[in-house]
Amino acid sequence: MRAIYSYLLSSIEQDYKTIRTLKSSERGCVSLLQNRQNGTRFIFRHYRGNGEVYRKLLGISCPNLPQIMEAAEQDGMVAVLEEYIQGDSLAYLLEDALFSPAEARKIALQLCNALWVLHKLGAVHRDIKPENVIVRGGEAVLIDFDASRIFKSETNHDTQILGTTGYAAPEQYGITQTDERADIYSLGVLLNIMLTGKHPSRELASGRLGRIVQKCTMVNPEKRYKSVLYLMEALYGENRMSKQCRNCGADLPEDASFCPRCAQSQIERREVKPPRLWRKKVLITAGCALVLAAVVLCPSLAVRGGEKDASISSEPPANIVVDGKEISAKDFLIAHLSAYMQSDAYLARAA
Repeated sequence: MRAIYSYLLSSIEQDYKTIRTLKSSERGCVSLLQNRQNGTRFIFRHYRGNGEVYRKLLGISCPNLPQIMEAAEQDGMVAVLEEYIQGDSLAYLLEDALFSPAEARKIALQLCNALWVLHKLGAVHRDIKPENVIVRGGEAVLIDFDASRIFKSETNHDTQILGTTGYAAPEQYGITQTDERADIYSLGVLLNIMLTGKHPSRELASGRLGRIVQKCTMVNPEKRYKSVLYLMEALYGENRMSKQCRNCGADLPEDASFCPRCAQSQIERREVKPPRLWRKKVLITAGCALVLAAVVLCPSLAVRGGEKDASISSEPPANIVVDGKEISAKDFLIAHLSAYMQSDAYLARAA
């Protein structure tokens, strides 16, 4: 391990140049490096602490965790070279706006994926907060394992108290040893802040996601979700069992698209028009009936002073020839008017 540590520091000095220092404290520093040959950027961590979690992550590939290239330690000092995640931190994104329930749920599920890998390795992150989540494209990546530790069943409490106030579970303050449920507590706080911008003790998110946050942040670890798999099941169940209003985001039953208030506003804005197809059919039928009645009955009703008008014949009109065929004038008139009443010009006026 000593040889690897010395080789890593020597390689960093020869093959990489420091672009800038991202974080510096009494424990150590975090720097952004660039490979001199191919220009690839990396993160270099050099701090006093325990690097066991970084070593366990060597060779692990997960889209929601950074790739650890090398990790070594000597005399309590840890050196880590890891993938540089290009993106915006959750803290930066929360400066401008909150997340919708669907967006917050998606990020929470992705962080559950990262925590599942860590917990399977026996590690507890212990410092889940907006600054340690980078959003790269459509993926949330959990970074910074400086405060992480390996769970040891034979100990009763953590050897070192680490974490961020407001996000750290109560047991991280020396009450008992932290396990994966401490990360579930922190993730619940983070989920609530994505939805409301406030700690759940000040304002709890509404709806089913709020109930999930409440269970995550119970003071007694025994009352939280037993593992991130149970939390993921609750988050997936939230997507199956309820929907959000398309307008305001309120919880809805499965067969609804808007809450009652937004549905009423949708109805008020909508201009309701009667269907036009039945109007056309009725007008065409009525028009044909009127034409037929006029042609058949009008010659017999044309009287003047009780006597038939000599200028109007009660006899049927003479036949006419159309396209070489002889048809009666009455049939010609009915066919002509029926064709006109089905034409685009008449239908446009009828509409």
